[in-house]
Amino acid sequence: MSNIDELEAMIRKIRDKIPECRKESINEEDTKRVLILPLLQALQWDIHGIREVCSEYRNHRQSNPVDCALLLNNLPCLYVEAKPVNCLLEERKWADQIVSYAASDGVVWCVLTNGDEYRFYNANALGNSESKLYQKVMISDIARHQETVETLALISRENMKRKYLDELSVC
Repeated sequence: MSNIDELEAMIRKIRDKIPECRKESINEEDTKRVLILPLLQALQWDIHGIREVCSEYRNHRQSNPVDCALLLNNLPCLYVEAKPVNCLLEERKWADQIVSYAASDGVVWCVLTNGDEYRFYNANALGNSESKLYQKVMISDIARHQETVETLALISRENMKRKYLDELSVC
């Protein structure tokens, strides 16, 4: 099975779990455990190790912790800020939070997610956090399944290593 096949299979599994998670109003920690970390694993990140996926990551002692940092060569390449599955990501304070964490730590890319919706931000883009939004997808949106797969694949370990997201955002 190819990496993209694994990703598609995981997206389907997560999609099936979302209604129950919403009904139970699971909290942020359970959202990470049930919906977000399995996706990161399907994207080839080592979620069980300590060198690639770090929870409550602080780039500096005085920094605010980000829910999850994805690391390559011990350096953060992507921040992930998780919210509970029923949290509305449209509230600007959530985007402001993750974009400011990333920008202050020199991390270009960050993702805000509630386990269903994924919003990609370029912290180096000009303007406020709303103008830094690069792309957004929802796992539960079956009609846009292929776009969701392709967009989420941008943050696979291999694509982050290749800086593929950087190349696309310049175009």
